[in-house]
Amino acid sequence: MLLLAALMTSQAPGALRAQTTPDTLFEPVRATVHERVWVPGVLPSMVLGIQTVRQYPCLGFAIRYSFARRKDTLTVVIGGIERPKDFCAHALGPATMGQVLVLPSGRYVLLIQGGRVSDQLQLVITDASSNLVTKRARFVEADERFWWRYPPHSVALFCENSLGVAKSLCADVHRWLAAQPGIVELYFPPNGVNPYRPDSSLSGDQMLSVFRYKDAGALDMVRRCFSEIEAEIRETVGVVLTVRTWTGDQYAVWSRRAYHEPHISVPERVTTGPRCAGSP
Repeated sequence: MLLLAALMTSQAPGALRAQTTPDTLFEPVRATVHERVWVPGVLPSMVLGIQTVRQYPCLGFAIRYSFARRKDTLTVVIGGIERPKDFCAHALGPATMGQVLVLPSGRYVLLIQGGRVSDQLQLVITDASSNLVTKRARFVEADERFWWRYPPHSVALFCENSLGVAKSLCADVHRWLAAQPGIVELYFPPNGVNPYRPDSSLSGDQMLSVFRYKDAGALDMVRRCFSEIEAEIRETVGVVLTVRTWTGDQYAVWSRRAYHEPHISVPERVTTGPRCAGSP
């Protein structure tokens, strides 16, 4: 994804027009504010995202809007819906917009206007979280969950175990990573959304742990060990190991065999080789 200040600025010929006459509401939308990684290697950005409740016949429909800030008041004026200008993937999806917010910690008034209807939300940003609170709403549904921000210098370990046979392997890699110099395990309080896994319903057999690393040298050590782990799991089925940093850089190793092909059993330990320098 690209770092954008606004997604659409003019209406293409033949674009759909939203209901924005004085006596009508814009169609229902959902709003959320949280940190996102737009470009790998770049610091996360706080982003206001709005999408329609309505599903459109293909992906790429965009909400046309303008954005302004005056002191602690943020105003979004929705101007309509635009069709994709080029390729239109045949799948249902909402019209969307994304506005990067460069804001210090504090409380802000967020006004979202469709036609002459203006809904009011409160945005609260701290060093650790962001959340919206509805003050007045007729067509905007706010995501009022607490979203935790990406801890600086953090890295997540994902261990996907699609066949349920790699729990010991996942635990081995977790123990090894937690024991390395310059790496400390972190825990997000349960009353907020983990930015590394915002939709917990999609986790399935995926194990997730988050760590803080002291410097880039710690990540180099992880990459060296993972290059060795890759050789250990190459001939297995259903295992994917990924490390992803708070800036979106990631490194992954995975099984290369399908279940119907000749394969080996998933090993219980994969961190005992020389590149991993032993295991805890």
